[in-house]
Amino acid sequence: MMINLEYIVGLFNSIVPVVIIVVGTLFNVLTMLVVLISSVRLANRSLSVYVIFLAIVDTLSLYIWNLDHFTNPFFGITIESSFNIYVCKLATFAQFYSLQLSAFLVCLLSVETLVDYSRAKFDDASAVYRLLQPHFNRFGTRLRAFAACAILALLLLLVNAHILIFNGIETKNGSFKCYSASSYNINDTMNLIHLIVYSIIPLFVLVVANLLLFHLIRKHKVSLNYNLQSMQLESDLKESKLNKDDVKSDEESRVPMPRTSITFSLLFIVLTAPAALMYGLLGKQLFQDTVTKLVFYFLDNLMFLNHATLFLKLYLSNKHFKLAANTFFRRSKEIINEKLDRDKDQTISI
Repeated sequence: MMINLEYIVGLFNSIVPVVIIVVGTLFNVLTMLVVLISSVRLANRSLSVYVIFLAIVDTLSLYIWNLDHFTNPFFGITIESSFNIYVCKLATFAQFYSLQLSAFLVCLLSVETLVDYSRAKFDDASAVYRLLQPHFNRFGTRLRAFAACAILALLLLLVNAHILIFNGIETKNGSFKCYSASSYNINDTMNLIHLIVYSIIPLFVLVVANLLLFHLIRKHKVSLNYNLQSMQLESDLKESKLNKDDVKSDEESRVPMPRTSITFSLLFIVLTAPAALMYGLLGKQLFQDTVTKLVFYFLDNLMFLNHATLFLKLYLSNKHFKLAANTFFRRSKEIINEKLDRDKDQTISI
């Protein structure tokens, strides 16, 4: 039985991570291509910004710890500990930073969706509505979404800056130790910060935001779309001076899509929380028992799977992205067929 368990652990620790890396990289690159090339708006004006940021950091997150699961058993090396102290610092920082930024981007998406749907709570004639309407209408713009992502990226850079400064110590024989520092226990500190920033805070934000969102959807189900549409229409008319028909034709793409936010939130909670909490609470004790190690590797693969399936999550939860992806595939196929036809004609003419 022990041999079988060790074999399964080795299988998960080698083959599955490689599949996740290949599939995740292809999916994330494809997601960026669809968003950047397509002219179809996504769920709202800012979702495309979050998607681009998510695709970048999710791809980066797959290439350190996840890749270690393959390189360590086959080649006896890890990305952080087998090269030099500078790779140690950069790789460790990149892993913690990319995972945490990805988690907070999902939080941003959920909070913005909640803000959009919160507009339905205010009556058009109320003083509160007139006071908050300009801020609500500008909240979902691409520029503000980019600014929010940039500020968030900077804050998390500061949170994890100690890794770049203190992680890794040189030994007397000329080698180095990663996940070590001369002045304090940096490994426990990094794990504690990661547990709080990647799991506890995002879990709290996502649970609260989605509970409030469900409450608003249930309470204002009848008047929700009318309020959102009328507010967006009035804002567009003031800012762009378009006529009512022009704005209304684009109106559907501006209405928030709660399915996308809810899907991202639920999958993040289900797929990432178990592994992050397990490692944060048990630490190195995970690897002292074969069964515990097997469970952790399985949960760890689920965590990285969440960061490798951005395309699928969007395709299944957002009709605008699905339309854009189908258009991208169709045009790509047409371009390939045209090229093949030209090559065939040139061959025949020769």
